[in-house]
Amino acid sequence: MQYVRVVCVVMIGSLVSHMLGAGNLSAEVVHASTLSNGIEVSDVLISLAVILFGVAAGTKMPAGALLMPLLIGGALQLGGLMSIAMPSWLLAVAYGAIGCYIGLRFDRTTVRYVFKHLPTMIIGAVILIVLCAGCAWLLAYATHTDFLSMYLATSPGGLDAMAIIAVETHADVGMVLAMQTLRLFGVILTGAYCARQIIRLTQS
Repeated sequence: MQYVRVVCVVMIGSLVSHMLGAGNLSAEVVHASTLSNGIEVSDVLISLAVILFGVAAGTKMPAGALLMPLLIGGALQLGGLMSIAMPSWLLAVAYGAIGCYIGLRFDRTTVRYVFKHLPTMIIGAVILIVLCAGCAWLLAYATHTDFLSMYLATSPGGLDAMAIIAVETHADVGMVLAMQTLRLFGVILTGAYCARQIIRLTQS
C-alpha cells in the first residue's frame, strides 16, 4: 500500500507541478544552468564529505541516511561554514538510485497482492492526496504562499520524491523539505505508539 501510495503521489504530484509550474520553468532553467556552470570542485567535495559522514552517522536511526546529511548540511550552510553544491550529473545519479531503490523493492508476491487489491489501494491513495491538497490550499491561502510549494510540502509522498519534484519545478525547496522533514519526524515519534494502541484496541 505504501508503494502504491508513493507511485500515485509521484504521478499526480508531477502532473500538478507541470500544470502549475510549466509557465515559469524556462527562465528558471536557464538561471539554474548558469549557476551550475560556476560550481567549485571544492564545494562538491565538501558536500560529498558531508553526505558520507551523515550517512555513516545516521545508520542506527530511522531514516538516518536521509535525515543526518540533511540536518548536518543544512546546519553548516545556514552557519555560513560551507556552500552546498551538487552538479547536474550527480543529481541525475542520485535520482536514478532513488528510483531503483523503490522499484527493486517489489517482488512477485508483492506485485500479485497489489494487482489483487489495486482498485481499493488507488482509491484510498487518491482520497488521501485530495485531502492533503485541500489542506495545502487552506495553508497557502492563510500563509500567502504559492499553492505548488504548499502542495508538495503537504503531499503524503516520500521526502526524497517530493524533494526531486520541488527541485525540478523550482518550487520553494526549503519549505517543502522543512515540512516534509517535520512530518517524517512526527511519524517516527508517534508511529510506534499509535501502532501499539491500535493493536491493544483490536485485541481487547
